[in-house]
Amino acid sequence: MKTIRSRKAPTAYVVGVGYLLSTLFLFWSLIAGYWQGVDPFWAAFVIVLAMVFYLLRMGLELLFFDRVEVTPERLTQRRLLGAQHTDLAQPNLADLSRDLGGNRYLVLARLGDKLPLAAVNLRYLSNAREVAQAILEAVQHKNPQLEISPRLLQRFGQPPYGTFN
Repeated sequence: MKTIRSRKAPTAYVVGVGYLLSTLFLFWSLIAGYWQGVDPFWAAFVIVLAMVFYLLRMGLELLFFDRVEVTPERLTQRRLLGAQHTDLAQPNLADLSRDLGGNRYLVLARLGDKLPLAAVNLRYLSNAREVAQAILEAVQHKNPQLEISPRLLQRFGQPPYGTFN
């Protein structure tokens, strides 16, 4: 059984290192503020510590842990805090979406559900086209009644793509 695996784009490494450097800068400024006796230290401490953990998680996830694997049977997204496995027979809607940070997501959902089954970030993948086509082809093979949004059809074309041949 053929497996399509994601590969990181060079920008993923640049952004990930930027997150880690920001983490070090914020942590160092927190320590320096403590040494200098900054008055509203505890309010700043809570906010900066939350930002340090958030940026550290984002940087580590982007550099080392964020992986996508697609087989004809399932979609696996590996993250820092575990893996999410999605059975590709469940979704009946595929769409392309963006978040406030400009990240482009391939969203798989069921009609009528409030939350999507899976959202794959395509922004930092060097083989985003191959991964997206593999997901669409596998889902449509499992569920022929899949509704694909016009944005996805315009960008990637109509499946099958011959990804798993």
